[in-house]
This record gives sequence, structure tokens and C-alpha cells, in this order.
Amino acid sequence: MGLFGRRRHPQWPRIDMYTPGSPSDIKRLTLDDLDRLMTKAESAEFSAVGRPAWLEQHRSRIRQQYLIVFGPEGDGAYRCYAAALLDDDSGHLYTLDVATQDFDELPGVTQQELVALAHRFLMTFSPVPLDPEQQA
Repeated sequence: MGLFGRRRHPQWPRIDMYTPGSPSDIKRLTLDDLDRLMTKAESAEFSAVGRPAWLEQHRSRIRQQYLIVFGPEGDGAYRCYAAALLDDDSGHLYTLDVATQDFDELPGVTQQELVALAHRFLMTFSPVPLDPEQQA
């Protein structure tokens, strides 16, 4: 309890990512898409405008880009994670606010891309060490 009574925490809006019609899609981005969305975010005075300097530094090394919704960002916008996969197989993540209509208009990943992303995720798990009797 705070000095002046009960401490209140802000109630953030929530998005149910797994119901029909929700923004749970993983979207594919081209570099042109990303440039356009970052420019729109800046002109709309969104707080998350991507990482323009990082993008310019790594532009030639980006092999794939994806966009996923992290949560709502005011009326008519989502706070998104933009994910970039580089030529050295490293992945990088940063935030970007995107108008809901712009998000909806982006193409979704294919089933083949989704399987590749699932494999990439599963390969990040830590291996279980051998049992002592297996180490002999």
C-alpha cells in the first residue's frame, strides 16, 4: 500500500491473439514496406518509429523481415515487433507502431515460412545433458 492509500496500476488494453479476426498473423515485410511504415510512424508522431539508423547500417545484410503485433497502441494502431533475419543467421527485434489498416494490408507468411520459423525457434532450446550413466 502506498503512502496515500492503495497504489493503482494502469490497465493496459489487451488483444486476444488467438480468436478469429485478431491480429495474430505474422506478416512479411520488404525493405520498401519497412521504409514506408517507419516514415508513416514518424509522421503520425507514434512513439515507436523503428530503428532507422540500424536499418541503414544492416540493410544489405537483411534476408527476411517479419512483423508481429505486441499489443494495442492507441486508437487505430498496433505496437509491433519488427524482426530482421540477417545473412549470418542472427535475428534482431525492435518495436514499430503501425496503423491497423497498414498491418492488415501486409501479406502473411506462407505455411513453408511458418514451418521454417518454428524450426528456428525450436533450435534455440537448450540441449539436455547426458545422464551420468550415458557419459561412460
